[in-house]
Amino acid sequence: MPEITQLYKTFYQKGKKIIPENINLEPFGLAVWFMDDGSRSRNSLYINSQQFDLEDQLKLQKLLLGRFGIRSTLNKDKIYQRIRIVTKDAKKLCDLIRDFVPKSMQYKLV
Repeated sequence: MPEITQLYKTFYQKGKKIIPENINLEPFGLAVWFMDDGSRSRNSLYINSQQFDLEDQLKLQKLLLGRFGIRSTLNKDKIYQRIRIVTKDAKKLCDLIRDFVPKSMQYKLV
């Protein structure tokens, strides 16, 4: 499928998963991303971004802050880092994506 091939070429370069410079993340895309790679532990939210290098994780943090006003830190998970949404902004993230998250996935939200 050409659409999928183009997405693959955008997010994988030289066999490595990357965040493209021109990414434009909207609330729906953030919801899909969180449903796939997000998790909740009590009132904390995480985005399992370990597959990205540090530079791309920092790019994702900057995107979350600049586009949505959502602050985050990098949380060490064994050897690799993952994005941890600052607890005070967890509800902000959930309110932003809630309408796109089916009931069966809402257990991930705070």
